[in-house]
Amino acid sequence: MLIDSITTLARKLVYLERGQTTVLTHVRLIDGTGAAPRGDVSLVIEGDRLTRIASAGDTPGADDRTRVIDGSGLTVIPGLFDCHIHYTGDTPGSAVERYSPNVWEAYRGVRTVWDVATTLEYGFTTVRALGHGTAEQVYGLRRAVAEGLIPGPRILTSGWAISPTGGHGDPHFLPHEIVHKYRPRSAFADGPVGCRVMVRQNLGEGADCIKIYTTGGSMVAAVDVKRPVPNFTIEEIQAMCDEAHAQGVHVAAHAITAEGTRNAVLGGVDTIEHGGLIGDDDELIDMMIEKGVYLDPTMKILNVIATRGASMGVRPFGVKGCQEMVDHQKGFLRKAAERGLKVICGTDTAIWGHGDNSEELALLVEAGFSPMQAIVAATKTSSEALQIDQHLGTLEIGKVGELVALSSDPLADIGSLRNTENIRWIFKSRDQLI
Repeated sequence: MLIDSITTLARKLVYLERGQTTVLTHVRLIDGTGAAPRGDVSLVIEGDRLTRIASAGDTPGADDRTRVIDGSGLTVIPGLFDCHIHYTGDTPGSAVERYSPNVWEAYRGVRTVWDVATTLEYGFTTVRALGHGTAEQVYGLRRAVAEGLIPGPRILTSGWAISPTGGHGDPHFLPHEIVHKYRPRSAFADGPVGCRVMVRQNLGEGADCIKIYTTGGSMVAAVDVKRPVPNFTIEEIQAMCDEAHAQGVHVAAHAITAEGTRNAVLGGVDTIEHGGLIGDDDELIDMMIEKGVYLDPTMKILNVIATRGASMGVRPFGVKGCQEMVDHQKGFLRKAAERGLKVICGTDTAIWGHGDNSEELALLVEAGFSPMQAIVAATKTSSEALQIDQHLGTLEIGKVGELVALSSDPLADIGSLRNTENIRWIFKSRDQLI
């Protein structure tokens, strides 16, 4: 039940308040930079900023404005990032039911309150919500979390995802008029001018970033069909990226196949979402490295469908296709990262239930990353991709002291992050936007 989940979370949640000092003593610190852990230190957080990393005995005592929390035996990591999530309130079922406008406003809104609380319960203190459903719903969630009405992670959102007419955001089983009126998966733009206008509209309504589709079809279909289905021309992508960058925000591109990914990179996007079929194209990966484009592989959703999809009603070709793609990603990710490709952490969680976001870190380790490299991907590198690394992503002096205190050692067992019983404390700033 929702009340049980929020009650459990409330016992672990420590809000960092203005005018109050919080001291966490005797912890083992993994700061997110990739440096070796530091043992038996104390963290001094004034307001929400980390001001000292001291030896355990060199800290202020408790008083009216200082709370001291004993962290003996705990390992601390920065608050984790999920760079690709969808708060739509969807549940498994027929696509017609999921896209029904009659369900959007009330039922989905209630479900998303549970979803954001569950995300935070797993130690993810910042997320990037990349479209689907209605933009207004996520704006409402973002505000409710910021005002403290509900517990949840900091939400950065793209507002509406942007698709060309007939593209990935256009459910072909619904009439054109319905899709363009209710926009169940995305808004639509065509031509460089129309694309630029849609970016301006999205940002004007309150989006923190822009999300576009540069390949069509689902991840499942892309593997099964074995052919590139690009969305948008390079000129259209350039127009959207130019407009977004001029307003100081980054652009994420849903891109699965090599052709759509290449178009996105040439057009100027900042992050590639999924990128499942690019591993055989060394030239493309080199281009991403040269241009500083981040890859968000979103293996969790693939693994969920591959291992549990049959029981959820996914057709056999979809289960097989997702297994092929996650195996393909595991085969090239570590090698590409060693060459310089910047890999971040996103789960693409939506229909198949929120929580267990750390499965993505476990899959990175299965792909050959060390546990420390997986943690860095989900903290430091993700904060850089979202362009908020001056404030978040590592536990360094001057940054926000958002952290997760664990009774387990994630460097010995990255899978321990998937068990919320191992999460003792979650320190969270009340400031939504840094």
